[in-house]
Amino acid sequence: MKFRTIALIGAIIISLLAFSNSSIASEDQINLESNLVNWTMDDANQVTYALTSEGKLHKITHSSLAISKTTTVGTNPADLYLFNNKIYVSLPNTNSIKVIDTTTMETTNTITTKLEPYHIAVNSTQLFYSDNHEIYEKSLEDGTEADVVIQGDTWTPFSEPDLYLDKETKVLYAAEHGTSGSSLKAFSTEDYSLFSRTTYGGSYGFPFPKGNFTVDGNDVFMQGINLIKRPSGDSRFLYE
Repeated sequence: MKFRTIALIGAIIISLLAFSNSSIASEDQINLESNLVNWTMDDANQVTYALTSEGKLHKITHSSLAISKTTTVGTNPADLYLFNNKIYVSLPNTNSIKVIDTTTMETTNTITTKLEPYHIAVNSTQLFYSDNHEIYEKSLEDGTEADVVIQGDTWTPFSEPDLYLDKETKVLYAAEHGTSGSSLKAFSTEDYSLFSRTTYGGSYGFPFPKGNFTVDGNDVFMQGINLIKRPSGDSRFLYE
């Protein structure tokens, strides 16, 4: 989600944060009328999608820095994910994920989940979601669900992980935020084998890291630290 670099990013973030709950907006600021929950950028189409606490999804055009379309997705949304011209919005209160067409901004599907979906990541056949304690995989082909357990573990807990799925390498990144020993793990979406994990603090982890982590090419940023992905086969991150 938050994984693109663009010249307008600073202006957009400042505008979204400064006026996410303001009733007043000037010509270079965006009035969302409620708190910003999350956002994602579509570089190809030069738009940003902003999700608010009152359950609205706004489509913001970069050239004008203005809201072009808005749709209501549901109460207390937690996350959104852009994939193949669709926005997936998680709704923990109803154990569901809304699928929104980015052109029409209309709901095309509602996916139900066994547990509350907070953070989500999607590819063409798999949907991954977290209930803030574990990660689950839901097949978009037959609807089955399974716990994600990394190879070699009997159980793999994840504390409030933010998720990002690299569709080219088929690697899922899970960055924890909820403990004093939060870590980032990267593993295969095909067999759950571990690709990399952070070893910060003698492998104990980051203390309650703030903000979302970011993936940009071969760079992964977490807690303001650049973690360089090593070549395939090496199970560590480098720190820069």
